[in-house]
Amino acid sequence: MLDVKLKYLEADNAHRRAIAAYYYENIHNPLVSLPERLPDAQNVYHLFPVFSPKRDELQACLKENGIGTLIHYPIPPHKQECYREFAHYSLPITERIAEEELSIPIGPCIKEEEAAQVVSLINSFAP
Repeated sequence: MLDVKLKYLEADNAHRRAIAAYYYENIHNPLVSLPERLPDAQNVYHLFPVFSPKRDELQACLKENGIGTLIHYPIPPHKQECYREFAHYSLPITERIAEEELSIPIGPCIKEEEAAQVVSLINSFAP
Protein backbone atom coordinates (compact mmCIF):
# COMPACT_ATOMS: atom_id res chain seq x y z
CA MET A 1 0.00 0.00 0.00
CA LEU A 2 2.81 2.41 0.83
CA ASP A 3 4.41 1.82 -2.57
CA VAL A 4 1.24 3.18 -4.15
CA LYS A 5 0.75 6.06 -1.69
CA LEU A 6 4.39 7.21 -1.75
CA LYS A 7 4.04 8.15 -5.42
CA TYR A 8 1.57 10.85 -4.38
CA LEU A 9 3.28 12.04 -1.20
CA GLU A 10 4.85 15.22 -2.59
CA ALA A 11 1.63 16.25 -4.36
CA ASP A 12 -0.43 15.51 -1.24
CA ASN A 13 1.95 17.54 0.94
CA ALA A 14 1.87 20.43 -1.53
CA HIS A 15 -1.93 20.38 -1.44
CA ARG A 16 -1.96 20.40 2.37
CA ARG A 17 0.44 23.35 2.36
CA ALA A 18 -1.80 25.20 -0.10
CA ILE A 19 -4.88 24.66 2.07
CA ALA A 20 -2.93 25.73 5.18
CA ALA A 21 -1.77 28.88 3.38
CA TYR A 22 -5.39 29.59 2.47
CA TYR A 23 -6.39 29.25 6.12
CA TYR A 24 -3.56 31.50 7.30
CA GLU A 25 -4.41 34.17 4.75
CA ASN A 26 -8.18 34.11 5.20
CA ILE A 27 -9.16 33.20 8.76
CA HIS A 28 -9.80 36.50 10.54
CA ASN A 29 -11.88 36.11 13.68
CA PRO A 30 -10.76 37.63 16.98
CA LEU A 31 -12.12 34.56 18.80
CA VAL A 32 -9.91 32.21 16.80
CA SER A 33 -6.14 32.12 16.78
CA LEU A 34 -3.91 30.13 14.46
CA PRO A 35 -0.73 28.23 15.19
CA GLU A 36 2.59 29.91 14.56
CA ARG A 37 3.39 29.65 10.89
CA LEU A 38 6.60 27.80 10.15
CA PRO A 39 8.40 27.84 6.82
CA ASP A 40 6.48 25.42 4.58
CA ALA A 41 9.49 23.17 4.15
CA GLN A 42 9.15 22.26 7.83
CA ASN A 43 5.43 21.51 7.99
CA VAL A 44 3.23 19.22 5.95
CA TYR A 45 0.13 20.05 8.01
CA HIS A 46 -0.96 16.60 9.06
CA LEU A 47 -3.32 18.55 11.31
CA PHE A 48 -4.42 22.17 11.28
CA PRO A 49 -5.29 23.23 14.82
CA VAL A 50 -7.01 26.48 15.64
CA PHE A 51 -7.50 27.78 19.16
CA SER A 52 -10.51 29.45 20.69
CA PRO A 53 -11.73 30.12 24.22
CA LYS A 54 -15.14 29.29 22.71
CA ARG A 55 -13.90 26.02 21.19
CA ASP A 56 -16.94 23.92 22.03
CA GLU A 57 -19.33 26.51 20.58
CA LEU A 58 -17.16 26.81 17.46
CA GLN A 59 -17.12 23.05 17.04
CA ALA A 60 -20.91 22.92 17.39
CA CYS A 61 -21.32 25.71 14.82
CA LEU A 62 -19.11 23.90 12.33
CA LYS A 63 -20.89 20.59 12.98
CA GLU A 64 -24.31 22.20 12.43
CA ASN A 65 -23.03 23.24 9.02
CA GLY A 66 -21.67 19.83 8.06
CA ILE A 67 -18.00 20.49 8.89
CA GLY A 68 -16.25 17.74 10.81
CA THR A 69 -13.61 18.65 13.37
CA LEU A 70 -11.60 16.85 16.00
CA ILE A 71 -10.17 17.78 19.37
CA HIS A 72 -6.67 16.40 19.54
CA TYR A 73 -5.15 15.81 22.95
CA PRO A 74 -8.10 17.02 25.05
CA ILE A 75 -6.32 15.93 28.22
CA PRO A 76 -3.06 17.72 28.99
CA PRO A 77 -0.20 15.21 29.07
CA HIS A 78 0.57 15.80 32.74
CA LYS A 79 -3.07 15.05 33.61
CA GLN A 80 -3.16 11.72 31.78
CA GLU A 81 -3.25 8.54 33.82
CA CYS A 82 0.14 7.33 32.59
CA TYR A 83 1.76 10.52 33.97
CA ARG A 84 -0.23 10.73 37.20
CA GLU A 85 2.92 11.58 39.18
CA PHE A 86 2.91 14.96 37.36
CA ALA A 87 -0.80 15.69 37.79
CA HIS A 88 -0.20 18.05 40.70
CA TYR A 89 1.75 20.47 38.51
CA SER A 90 0.12 23.60 37.22
CA LEU A 91 1.01 24.02 33.54
CA PRO A 92 -1.33 26.80 32.43
CA ILE A 93 -0.19 27.01 28.80
CA THR A 94 -0.51 23.27 28.30
CA GLU A 95 -3.90 23.27 30.02
CA ARG A 96 -5.16 26.22 27.94
CA ILE A 97 -4.09 24.51 24.71
CA ALA A 98 -5.98 21.36 25.73
CA GLU A 99 -9.08 23.45 26.45
CA GLU A 100 -8.94 25.57 23.27
CA GLU A 101 -7.55 23.34 20.48
CA LEU A 102 -9.79 22.34 17.57
CA SER A 103 -8.47 20.66 14.43
CA ILE A 104 -10.21 21.84 11.28
CA PRO A 105 -10.31 19.90 7.99
CA ILE A 106 -7.10 19.59 6.04
CA GLY A 107 -5.79 16.85 3.83
CA PRO A 108 -5.11 15.79 0.29
CA CYS A 109 -8.81 15.35 -0.49
CA ILE A 110 -10.19 18.68 0.74
CA LYS A 111 -11.23 20.97 -2.08
CA GLU A 112 -10.58 24.70 -2.11
CA GLU A 113 -14.35 25.32 -2.10
CA GLU A 114 -14.64 23.25 1.08
CA ALA A 115 -11.78 25.18 2.70
CA ALA A 116 -13.56 28.40 1.72
CA GLN A 117 -16.70 27.19 3.49
CA VAL A 118 -14.67 26.40 6.63
CA VAL A 119 -13.12 29.88 6.52
CA SER A 120 -16.49 31.56 5.98
CA LEU A 121 -18.05 29.77 8.93
CA ILE A 122 -15.11 30.50 11.22
CA ASN A 123 -15.04 34.15 10.22
CA SER A 124 -18.79 34.53 10.84
CA PHE A 125 -18.64 32.69 14.18
CA ALA A 126 -19.93 34.93 16.97
CA PRO A 127 -21.52 33.06 19.89
